[in-house]
Amino acid sequence: MSSETEERNAGVQKPGQTPKTLTEMEQQLTKKNEDYMFHLKKALAETKLSPEKQTEAYQAMLPQLIQGQKQGQTARQQFGTVTTRVADIISGPKKDNTPTSNRWLITLDNSMMIFMIFSLLYGITGYIGSEKAAQNSQMGLVSLILIAVVAGFGTTELLNLVSPDKTKHIVWWRVILYAIAMVIGLMALFALTNLIPSVANPTLPSWLYLVLGIIVLFVRIYVKKRYNITGTMF
Repeated sequence: MSSETEERNAGVQKPGQTPKTLTEMEQQLTKKNEDYMFHLKKALAETKLSPEKQTEAYQAMLPQLIQGQKQGQTARQQFGTVTTRVADIISGPKKDNTPTSNRWLITLDNSMMIFMIFSLLYGITGYIGSEKAAQNSQMGLVSLILIAVVAGFGTTELLNLVSPDKTKHIVWWRVILYAIAMVIGLMALFALTNLIPSVANPTLPSWLYLVLGIIVLFVRIYVKKRYNITGTMF
């Protein structure tokens, strides 16, 4: 065992717990999570917490980390940065501060992101060029909503496929095929929604797209903070 591994494993045995049990838990961590815990332990050592409290906080995180890895979550996604986690340990548990990786919330966040990007883009281009030219290149409102929802769902699945902390290796040919199928599907959906009559699928003035984009931006910020959503595009 290397000296660095010994340093990482040193001084973390909980009274009544055998080193073998602790070592087994640490050996199940991914390389990224192992590195996170190594830096966490060093950061805790620089605080005024007693060695017992440091050990207790360190060991309490291990089962949750191992469980999170099964869903492709990193330590950073579960607990935030090392600095944030140390601050949380010092200040004690916070109410409603557990990061969520709920797939539907992630899809909602991704969908709002896509809707916001297109809305802001349409709004800005309308002011750069002529309004008529801008409207000819814009999607109708119904088309935009459908594209955002489907693309949001597809992006969630794509991010799940390329999650760097899955126990299995990323199958890149599957990721590439999925991405190609997703693009083709979105193009087909766009073509189909263009068949919807303009009365039911209106193209909005550029200023209204801009307003909608800004509203969705603030709604997304609120929802992301309210539910502590992780694992999204941005």
